[in-house]
Amino acid sequence: MNWKVFIRDFTKAYSVMVCRHYVRFGVCMDSCPRPSGCVLFLQHRDAIEDVDDLMHTLCADEDASMRNYAALKLGQSRSERASDTLLRQLEVEEDPEVKSHIAFALGALHEVRAVKKLLLLLSDEDPLVRKYAAIALGNIGERGVAERLIRTLETDPNTSVRVYAAIALGKLGGSRAFKALICAMQEDCEEEVRNIAKKAAGLKKEGLPW
Repeated sequence: MNWKVFIRDFTKAYSVMVCRHYVRFGVCMDSCPRPSGCVLFLQHRDAIEDVDDLMHTLCADEDASMRNYAALKLGQSRSERASDTLLRQLEVEEDPEVKSHIAFALGALHEVRAVKKLLLLLSDEDPLVRKYAAIALGNIGERGVAERLIRTLETDPNTSVRVYAAIALGKLGGSRAFKALICAMQEDCEEEVRNIAKKAAGLKKEGLPW
């Protein structure tokens, strides 16, 4: 066994487990249920910051971790050119985690043009992508997506996806979303979903995860 490789990989994995919040390292966008962004920031904090370079990295770099980093940083840029690049890359990106972070970045930018693409991602085969699509739609805040999020809350087989669909519906508000959350609170098979639905419906004083 190559012990140097083992220790390096173990340290990287441990860092992923213990780094919980972007805000701790100065790259908070609301807050994210995935810890990898913290590690990416630590790994690349001396790397590129220029928007043009970030866009090039997102589209051309073979290293998925660098594309992740670029997507997250572009999500903080408030640049229309960054939004254009993120929208284009969302259609062609094959790595599920990178695609998820692109969706998250578009949500952080409140990019309304991404709504149709994000709605399609709610049917993606990867639950990570579906989850981040729900998060992004909640952050963008277009109430017209409520019916599709309700269907996700009611039918998605993945617990985490249903949790974040509930949170998104809580952020969107409206009577239809409220009724769906009450239904999930009473009928979902998972306690975590029932609990989050109750919070999202405004029936608990504690805050939501993001």
